[in-house]
Amino acid sequence: MTARRALAFLWELTIATLVVVMLGLTFGLSLRWPA
Repeated sequence: MTARRALAFLWELTIATLVVVMLGLTFGLSLRWPA
C-alpha cells in the first residue's frame, strides 16, 4: 500500500465522516425543532 493510496483513503474517510456528521446534525435539529 503506497503512501498516496493511504492518504487518499484517509481523505475519503474524513469526507465521509464529515458528511455523516452533517446529515446527523441536520436530521437531529429538524427533529428537535420541527419547521
